[in-house]
Amino acid sequence: ARVKGNKVWENTCDLFYGLNYVESNAFKPRKIDDRIDVSSRYGLQPKKWTVSKNRLKRNTYLMGLFRFQSQFTPGYDYSLPNYEAAPISEFMSPAYFTLALGAEYRGGEKFSLFFSPLAAKFTTVHSNYTVAGPAFGVPKGKTNRLELGAYLTARYKTNLTSNVLYSTRLDLYSNYLAKNTVENG
Repeated sequence: ARVKGNKVWENTCDLFYGLNYVESNAFKPRKIDDRIDVSSRYGLQPKKWTVSKNRLKRNTYLMGLFRFQSQFTPGYDYSLPNYEAAPISEFMSPAYFTLALGAEYRGGEKFSLFFSPLAAKFTTVHSNYTVAGPAFGVPKGKTNRLELGAYLTARYKTNLTSNVLYSTRLDLYSNYLAKNTVENG
């Protein structure tokens, strides 16, 4: 994160890819992790807050956030006998784009909490995955879905030892437009 005066700009790019080769599947590689997670946030702290005696104000920024999530390669249901013929996901299918406006409390380098009461989440998926039914929250026969809601993300990191860093993140999204799909019966 780059903090300059009453402004903060932070960009993160988390890329994960893992394969597993084991004897039980004839040493044929199987994907165990595949994530692309890129985010950028820009915050501005009102000048009065920078000199406030209130700790909450001194550490809070009005913030905008953009986040992109997808994967690198096709995903499969390995329980199917001919799984390679029918991928269940691929690059940009699904892809998630989130744009949020809110406030972030930055408790030093170790902890941050961002809350947005106004967040838009856009999901896109190739039409192959929604022919038979809904997929990744996108309705049958459609290729995208727009949601409006609230978004919260909390991050914490600390050094457990001189060479071990512990880092965790919680992301929550609630769609204001979601309809109650529970049927009475």
